[in-house]
Amino acid sequence: ARWSVDVGRIDGVVLTKMDVLSSIKHICVCIGYKQARKEYFAYDPEPSFLKGCSPIFHRMKGWQADLRTVRSYPDLPDEVHEFVAFVEGYLGTPVSGITIGPREGDLLLAPHSLLRILMS
Repeated sequence: ARWSVDVGRIDGVVLTKMDVLSSIKHICVCIGYKQARKEYFAYDPEPSFLKGCSPIFHRMKGWQADLRTVRSYPDLPDEVHEFVAFVEGYLGTPVSGITIGPREGDLLLAPHSLLRILMS
């Protein structure tokens, strides 16, 4: 994902299906690859590189909460805010919003996101 942000010059992301992750005790985010006892933290899309790789995960506490009832970004569980902060730091770009369900109104926009400004 970080590679995509860099290549695509993306200035914000929306995290989708956060409600689906609600039942998972720990969220694992791939942050690099291990190959022949060496660790790589820069993504290389070449199949020859990826062939013998195994993922390196950053493990975070999940949220055991029903997000479908949340109607305001600040009201999300602390674990969701921690996950969002990790993603922002890792990607180097802000999270503009998250989805908490399949309906149109299930997009929660971050308070100071560019997407919030564009949609108002």
